Amino acid sequence: MNLINKINKVSNQYTLDTLRYLPAKLIPAFVSFLWSYIFARIFSVESYGEYGLVLAVTLPIISMISEFSSQPFMRFYEEYKNNLHVYRKIIKRMLYTSFILILIIFGITYPILNLSFRVNSIIILAVFLNIILNSIYLSLLPLLTVTYKINLYRNMEIYRNLLKLSIALFAVFTIEKNIVFLIIADSIASLIVLLILLRCVFKDILPRVNNQLNINIEFKRFLKYGLPMTIWFLSAQLLNVGDRFVIKLLDSTSNLGIYTGCYIFITGITSLIGTPFILAAHPRIISMWKHQDIRKIEETIKNLTTFYIAASIMFIGFIYLTSDHIVLFFLGDKYLSGHVILVPTVAGALLWQLTMIGHKGIELYEKNHLMVVGVIIAALLNMILNVTLFDIFGFKVAAWTTLICYFLYACYIGIVSQKYIRWMIDYKYVLLYFFSLFITVYMVSIFTNNLFVKIIMYVLLSSMVILVIEKKIRRMWKN
Repeated sequence: MNLINKINKVSNQYTLDTLRYLPAKLIPAFVSFLWSYIFARIFSVESYGEYGLVLAVTLPIISMISEFSSQPFMRFYEEYKNNLHVYRKIIKRMLYTSFILILIIFGITYPILNLSFRVNSIIILAVFLNIILNSIYLSLLPLLTVTYKINLYRNMEIYRNLLKLSIALFAVFTIEKNIVFLIIADSIASLIVLLILLRCVFKDILPRVNNQLNINIEFKRFLKYGLPMTIWFLSAQLLNVGDRFVIKLLDSTSNLGIYTGCYIFITGITSLIGTPFILAAHPRIISMWKHQDIRKIEETIKNLTTFYIAASIMFIGFIYLTSDHIVLFFLGDKYLSGHVILVPTVAGALLWQLTMIGHKGIELYEKNHLMVVGVIIAALLNMILNVTLFDIFGFKVAAWTTLICYFLYACYIGIVSQKYIRWMIDYKYVLLYFFSLFITVYMVSIFTNNLFVKIIMYVLLSSMVILVIEKKIRRMWKN
């Protein structure tokens, strides 16, 4: 009986939740495949680079605004489960506050986009609409996870991504080949699912509220938790996208397009590895925290971390062996020079998701300022390293410096977490798995240059490695 069948036999609700979340990431990842495959060919490298620059501006803003609300929504739901009328009013006030923040940010960023980067007004207005709709949608979406409405969450994410792709294809092929329609398509898709989400949240999940209810004290608590997380997510996004600004300033638009195309493509796939596990784990960890079961939280985080690292190592090995073929097939030969960034980009994205698991304990103790300090240092260091090393190594250095800064932030979180809920890692198992897969990759790479033989050999040898240490994996899942 293979390992998958054995894992499926484990009667563990966490495993089932993870599998239920998987389609919410699997289908969007497939859409990301198609998005990159189609639009990287339709648009010139320069135009796709401009699109990447727009994303580099909008994603930090959307992340900052949405996380300002969604983080306290998720963190405090268990505490307010018996006072949902209070919780509902706090949510409405947080959303109003978010909208005001959007207006302020738009007023600041408009001249930057229009004057410094000379982005036309149509794109700016499309971006503004996109920021509003996605910020509200992503603020409310996590409520579906903490209330265990997994099916609705899955459907929302699937429909939104399919709608986005369909609308973008229709607009580009029937109206005009303009990157603004990629942004507008995302906005329309978000609007459609947002209307459904609003009805679900304020009619089905949360009861109506007495408008005379005074919630100032509770609201301040949400603000106190949300504001540091806003700074954290802004800094985190700058750490994620800052490399594109450096490429724009120090290199050609063509290389920016190559980097952007490869980055968008591969990070969409990488989200499959960890996001379903994190989504499934979060509400259960919050529930454990409510009962102050610290030991069980530490064990859960340890097991999740160990399994995640094992899956990540296998995926990185696969990307190392096939990166040039992947880029050539999915993006085309004009992006081939960007295949060198795939391994560090994948490793960095996986390491970043891993850190989201590791700092759960710091979040639970509401010591968010410690996370803020670490990510600001990492973001600044990333910019310094990029600017310093860019002339020597070119645009590929951007992916490696970002990976280095992700690693340093992970080390920082590992050290700081020891004072709260410890982020523990089963190093013996991880090292065994790492060296086994390292030898596997080395053997495959020197044995053949044929792509199909590489894939078959890697899958077979990797499966043998899994079977050798399957007892450890099975025990981890049972826990």
